[in-house]
Amino acid sequence: MSDFRAIGGVSATLKSLLADRMEMPDTVDATKLAITIGPPAFSPRDNEPRKEDPRVNLFLYRVTENGYLQNQEIAGRESSGYGHPPLSLNLHYLLTAYGNTQESAGSPLFNDTTAHRLLGSAMRVLHDIPIINDSLTTVRAPSGEQILDDSLRDSYERIRMCLEPLTLEDITKVWTALALRYRLSAAYSVNVVQIESRALRTFPRPVGAPANPVVPPPATDQTTAGPHVRVVTIQSPTISHVWVRRAGETTEQRFPYARISDTLVLYGTSMAGPVTTVAFGDLVVAADETNPERVEVRLPDNAALQPGVRTVKVVATDPATPGSSFSSNEAAFVLVPAVDPATVALSAGPPHTLTVDGTRLITEEPGGETIIGRSTVNRSDYLTATPTKLTVPVPTSLPARGVPVLVGGPLPDPIPLGAGRRLNIIIGGRTVTVTASHLKSPIPRDHAARIVQGLIRDADSADEFTGAVARLSGDRLVIIAGDLRSTVRITSPPGSALAADFGLTAAQPPGAASAALSGYLGATPVISSSAPALRVRIGAAQPLDITLERTATLTDLASDMQAKLNASAAAPYKNAQVLVGDGRLVVIPGTATPVTFEPVVADQTTVAELQLRGRFAVRVRVNGAESVDAATVELPQ
Repeated sequence: MSDFRAIGGVSATLKSLLADRMEMPDTVDATKLAITIGPPAFSPRDNEPRKEDPRVNLFLYRVTENGYLQNQEIAGRESSGYGHPPLSLNLHYLLTAYGNTQESAGSPLFNDTTAHRLLGSAMRVLHDIPIINDSLTTVRAPSGEQILDDSLRDSYERIRMCLEPLTLEDITKVWTALALRYRLSAAYSVNVVQIESRALRTFPRPVGAPANPVVPPPATDQTTAGPHVRVVTIQSPTISHVWVRRAGETTEQRFPYARISDTLVLYGTSMAGPVTTVAFGDLVVAADETNPERVEVRLPDNAALQPGVRTVKVVATDPATPGSSFSSNEAAFVLVPAVDPATVALSAGPPHTLTVDGTRLITEEPGGETIIGRSTVNRSDYLTATPTKLTVPVPTSLPARGVPVLVGGPLPDPIPLGAGRRLNIIIGGRTVTVTASHLKSPIPRDHAARIVQGLIRDADSADEFTGAVARLSGDRLVIIAGDLRSTVRITSPPGSALAADFGLTAAQPPGAASAALSGYLGATPVISSSAPALRVRIGAAQPLDITLERTATLTDLASDMQAKLNASAAAPYKNAQVLVGDGRLVVIPGTATPVTFEPVVADQTTVAELQLRGRFAVRVRVNGAESVDAATVELPQ
């Protein structure tokens, strides 16, 4: 083991190695080459270009502690005592070569080729011999002598050298600190040099033995002299799967979706300890029930638990042994918002709003939505919102009744347009005049709905304008306000007949102010019944049961339904119309009375599949976690 001489011994060893193994340029006499140890300059004159004799300099510019061996005893020298491990150091050297020739007599320029050759020769030696041990001896006279310095012999660690990849900026800082002009140098790291500590070592007292031979001994037993050691068997808990028991229920659900106040049932091995707790991130709570195979814990109403993917782990501790804490693996579960199905309430309308009570319905962070059927209400559209109560508007894409519609008259194909192409659009008591001078006469009838809808939506920024829908049903336009509650009227100002050109001044059916709208069905309705049937009730008239054909398109379905209604002698049905608007059925009763739909005994599915009436799931989504409660709302109402 080395003592305080170790650092100087490394420098002396490197000097001996270079002196013995360096190859000399033809212009350098090996007996006159100086290998020095110290700062790169001897005097301030080194800052001035001048003739220099060949020389190789080793400059120890930095000493650092070896972090890997910082607390390790030397192998083979440990004892039962406790003391100070050796000081393990890394030495950082700067290798600089000197030697030049004057370009010509009296010239201020000097050629450093000799220095470059010496630097290359020295670097070759350190590259070929990166490790210096006791067996390395000199080859030049006197040959056979050990190169390793006496202070380093018999050390456990060997001197290992490697080229240190310093940047130009790092090397420049060294020369700047020395206040010397920069010289070409190479940086080397030497490790590990160990200096043995002289601090006194301490030795522990013998462990006390229990007086009672019983194993394990009773806790009240006295021990003999010496400290008493309590050994805790390491049995880390392991969670294999997570189940959930809903609040108020006795059965367990085999999927990890839980709400506040639900109970997580954690299954695994070695789950119980003297004290067992459950950690949800930084939140630690006591387990409600424990045994070696399962742990139960009720999810607390704590602000640290917010919806989303969360982790849970079991922690077993022994209070009698400080620091004896064994944690399980982290298992994932999804904390979801909770919706109370009994509190889902639909307001009178139109427009309808939906109120929902529950827990974790929103968070402080932005984002979230309420889903009704397949329609979504973004959080930005919530009317009121707290973590326990929401009020949201019912999307207009869901089934509705009592909806005012504007039905145009029959249109030719193509549609000729007269002069003065302007429209007065009246929705919800607001009148906006638009100009359509860009239209060229005639226009294809198939383009009429798209043109009129664009004119309405561009007319005003109110929802009833921007969400308005115009569709061609057969040869007539059907127009519905964006809020499903405002009446739509379209006229032409003086000097224009554009409203008449589009058939929008035609007399309205008696039930145009109380139409029923299905939900969105698309171009092809899906009907599972082999004999689809439903019951229609218009006002106070006797309900009518109709059987529908299994048609391929929504347009054909609308025609078939209208024909079946019109076959009745009662005016509300005989004069009814069934149109198509924006992938939805529009049912206009024959009188100004509301229309409703119900299932029949033989077919309980068609009414819901056509979204003329049905129960729609209500879910709340927060942080990507969606409620799983069986909450529904019946529409239309």
